[in-house]
Amino acid sequence: MVAEHELSAAAAQRMEALLPELLGTLRVRRRRARRRRAAVAAALLVLPALLSIPGRSAPVDSSREPVPAALARVPAAPAWVELRDDPSVLARCEVATVVRSAWFVGDDEVQALLLAAEKPAGLVRSGSRVFVSAAALDPWPSLAP
Repeated sequence: MVAEHELSAAAAQRMEALLPELLGTLRVRRRRARRRRAAVAAALLVLPALLSIPGRSAPVDSSREPVPAALARVPAAPAWVELRDDPSVLARCEVATVVRSAWFVGDDEVQALLLAAEKPAGLVRSGSRVFVSAAALDPWPSLAP
């Protein structure tokens, strides 16, 4: 707050007149916030009780035959299986990678390919990196007009 000696007499009077109104507004806001919190808490307590009311289940289709008891019992299985040193697991997850030399071309070859496809020259060098500008590339098939 501003120190009193810096305020004029009229400003100090206005500040004194506004203080009760400001405090009243703050009290009203505080009451509203308390009511809101109480309403949310009550809703959170009542909602599960409403959802658990018996007699609100879906109707049972009695035209189906019941499952035999032998099929209804599922043998207990562990929640997970620990694999220790099983090399077949790694072999099943291995992804064969293919590297073709045609995928790697030099700057001159890229420029020649762009010119052959009647595209604008699109190599941009920035420091030690080389980028191909978007104008030189075809749009993604889903974005093509």
